[in-house]
Formats: sequence, C-alpha cells, structure tokens
Amino acid sequence: MKGGRQTDFAYQAVYRYLTHLISEVGTEARVKLPSLRHLAERLNVSISTIQYA
Repeated sequence: MKGGRQTDFAYQAVYRYLTHLISEVGTEARVKLPSLRHLAERLNVSISTIQYA
C-alpha cells in the first residue's frame, strides 16, 4: 500500500485508501467502489481486513 505509514495497521491504510477513492469522485458523479476481492488483491490484504476497514 503506497503512502501508508509503517506503524499503521492494515485496516487503517485500507480505510485511508477508501476515503481517498470516495473523495476523488466528488458529489456529482455516481461511481461504484471496487469489490472486496479486488480491493484485497490490489492492497495485498485479506478480505476480512477490507470488511473491518
């Protein structure tokens, strides 16, 4: 996970990644977030970590 601090837990980095994705879209557009499986593969964490975040 790029840009994450090494002292963070994985779920904290996932949370920041998701909030960044949401803030990039803005309020006008409707865009689907990636699936749990896709996020887990992309961020190299388990699906349960994604769900926890």
